[in-house]
Amino acid sequence: MKILIVEDDLLVARYLKSFVESLGADVVGITRCVNDSITFIESNQVDGVIMDLRLADNSNGLDLAKYLANFKIPFIVTSANNDCNMLYELFKTYPIHFIKKPFSKQDIFVGLTQLEATYNKSRTTIS
Repeated sequence: MKILIVEDDLLVARYLKSFVESLGADVVGITRCVNDSITFIESNQVDGVIMDLRLADNSNGLDLAKYLANFKIPFIVTSANNDCNMLYELFKTYPIHFIKKPFSKQDIFVGLTQLEATYNKSRTTIS
C-alpha cells in the first residue's frame, strides 16, 4: 500500500514514516501543506494518507480531507486539535480513523490496519 504522510512537524513525519514502513506499507512521500499534498497526489499513486489537521503555511487539513473524500482516497487524521467545530466538519468527510495526539504506535497500527482494510475492500469487485 502506498501511503502519503502529510505532517508539518519533521520529527513526527520521520517517526510515522519509519513506523509505517516497519509495518510493511510503502511511504511514497511526505508533504507539509495542503497545496503540496494535492500536487503530489495528482502526479503519484497514493493509496492512502496519514495527515495532520494543522499544517505548514497556515493551511487547513480540513481542505485536504474534503479533497481526499471527493476522490475517495482513504485517510487517517492525527491531531491535537480540540476545536469541536473543526472536528465536526472533519467527521463529515468520513476519515477512516482519527488519532488524538500525542499518539502511540498502537494507535498508528490500528489506524493503518483500518486504512488497509478499507483500501483492499475498495479494490475488491463483486461478480
